[in-house]
Amino acid sequence: MGLVLMAAAAWALFLAVISSAIALGYPFLRSPLSRLHPSLRANVLRAVAVAPVGLATLGVFLCFAPKLFGSALSRADHCHQHADAHAHFCLNHPPQVTPTAESWMALALLAAAATVIVVVQSWRFRNSARILNQLTSTARFDGRHGAWLIDSDLPIAISVGVLQPRTLLSSGLLEAIPHRLVDAVVAHERAHERRRDGLWKPATELLSFGHLPGTRRALLPELELACEQACDEEAGHALGDRTRVAEALLAMERVRQSVAGLGPAALAFGAHGVPA
Repeated sequence: MGLVLMAAAAWALFLAVISSAIALGYPFLRSPLSRLHPSLRANVLRAVAVAPVGLATLGVFLCFAPKLFGSALSRADHCHQHADAHAHFCLNHPPQVTPTAESWMALALLAAAATVIVVVQSWRFRNSARILNQLTSTARFDGRHGAWLIDSDLPIAISVGVLQPRTLLSSGLLEAIPHRLVDAVVAHERAHERRRDGLWKPATELLSFGHLPGTRRALLPELELACEQACDEEAGHALGDRTRVAEALLAMERVRQSVAGLGPAALAFGAHGVPA
């Protein structure tokens, strides 16, 4: 139990230091990041988003690494000479710490916070998936557009699914925007499918909980914008016409009704950052 408490304390300390460092440095990184190609910028922002949790977990693993790798290489006990000198991360010589009520409380609070975050994000994703299942239950594949059509008066164009994403277009969308712009919408959503944004978006949102609230509120919208711009660029390259993609975005903005209720399981065309 002493080793568990020490590992949890180390993880929390790593998390606090890393998230604070990113909070201080991120404002200075925004300008250089804005000059990167959207696809590269999205990858960098995604790495920054998961950095506190990922690096804190890596830090705890590295604390155990000497013993783990020493055992794997069949070497002698790496810490036999100082096992009683100070507390350290070793399964053979766990720290002789008697858990106190305060330590139990701190560990319980840490576990409770992580559980609440996972449950809230899972509930959002579950509700989103339920709504999307209702939409897709009557979808039919349209070979002319290379997408699945749903009967809805709302002008909807979304990429749904995690492992097997697919593009959904509504009948309302086909009636609301010029036919020559539909290919641009589909090309944009196909880019989301190739990039597996339907998988990375909810995963990144979940793992970004280690950031300070202000940093997270600034980081996630910029990540989403970078992903949208990356898909715009891919669509423009696929069509050989970036202007048509821009026209499709403007047309969608003119007719779009809110699809925010679809949640994190969907990536809706024209639903974020159109002015930018």
